[in-house]
Amino acid sequence: MPYEDPTPHDDSNPYAQNRLEPWQRATIPGRQDPYNSLDDSSLSQLSLWSMILGVPFLCVPLLGVVSLVLGIIGLVRVRGSRGALRGKGFAIAGISLGGAGLLLSCCTSPVYLAGYGIIGGPNTGPSRLVENGNLTQISVALQSYHLDHGEDPSRIDELVQDGYITEPNTFRMLPNFIKGPPVSLGATDEPVYRYGDYIFAYAGQRDENGNFPSNAVLVYSAKIDPNQEGRYLLLGSGAIVYETEADFRDRIDRENERRAAQGDTHQIDVDAFD
Repeated sequence: MPYEDPTPHDDSNPYAQNRLEPWQRATIPGRQDPYNSLDDSSLSQLSLWSMILGVPFLCVPLLGVVSLVLGIIGLVRVRGSRGALRGKGFAIAGISLGGAGLLLSCCTSPVYLAGYGIIGGPNTGPSRLVENGNLTQISVALQSYHLDHGEDPSRIDELVQDGYITEPNTFRMLPNFIKGPPVSLGATDEPVYRYGDYIFAYAGQRDENGNFPSNAVLVYSAKIDPNQEGRYLLLGSGAIVYETEADFRDRIDRENERRAAQGDTHQIDVDAFD
């Protein structure tokens, strides 16, 4: 007798009663149909936009919070949908990028705001942070130039021309930050002159061994505001110090006495460049 394949409608076959045509199968919510690889769940738009916005917002101050919030809401909705929504990975990526952007914003916003004059000034924390960084770069550049050439630059702008300093704002104080390139004040043949917002007095101060006296005043910040309370100075030892206006002027008086005792006739006139 030839073999006959029972059909789903053959009541004599007990297994055939549970067999369904593919078009009759229904997917249980939250589970994928094992007979059909097509996932009918919807993609969470909040999760998707959280990830998309997280990438540019990583570089835009204070906007990473948008991606962070969208990611959290999207993740909650995906988890609560019991499989009806997809996009958990997008939501987690958006939360990560948004959180990183928010953290970056907290670190960079004071610099952005100070740079554009919204906050900042000669007596504020951001200003002192910028000045300390500026003088550190100038000190390293001077030492590097001397090691390469065996002498100090005749003018400080040679450090820029030769690539030892590449950022023009290195010579700017707040709130003059991001306000164009610095200009030089003072005769080109004078050993004490102003460039940008700093006065340079390092010329001719090295001893026979090529070292600066530890207490020599090499560079100091100009007074750019009548309410400015003090100045930053770069000393021969490489130390960067902040002093009140009164202490600063006392130090300059001692510096001029030191120079006169060594036969250096080039005195520092504080009021000439402020």
